[in-house]
Amino acid sequence: KMRKFIVKEWAELISGPITLNERSQLVFKHADLPTVNDELSVTLRLKLHSHASSWAIIFHKGTERFDRTPLLELVPKKSSLHARFTGNWTNDAGIYDFGNGLLLDKWYHLAYTLSDSEKRLDIYIDGEW
Repeated sequence: KMRKFIVKEWAELISGPITLNERSQLVFKHADLPTVNDELSVTLRLKLHSHASSWAIIFHKGTERFDRTPLLELVPKKSSLHARFTGNWTNDAGIYDFGNGLLLDKWYHLAYTLSDSEKRLDIYIDGEW
């Protein structure tokens, strides 16, 4: 009898829905995060109830404010995406602000992909690049 094995090639850090307010945070220890060599993808579903008056961090890995591999945050007052990363040439590379911002009370599927081999950062909103 042949056995079947499933190999999980991703880490799921949050499996169910969570609600965070402007002052909430969810922190994972570095040891609990997967090892990343040259490519990274982070996907999530997001629904905003209000626009923050300051920068709202969706996710951020790093011990300092300008360690940004990866970083996804929302621009104050309009919630447009601000995607950044740290490279060996700068600590602040990426996409500053695009679009008119996310609408309130609407679900979005967001994907952040970073590839060192292709030298690119891509952001998808509801599957659109």
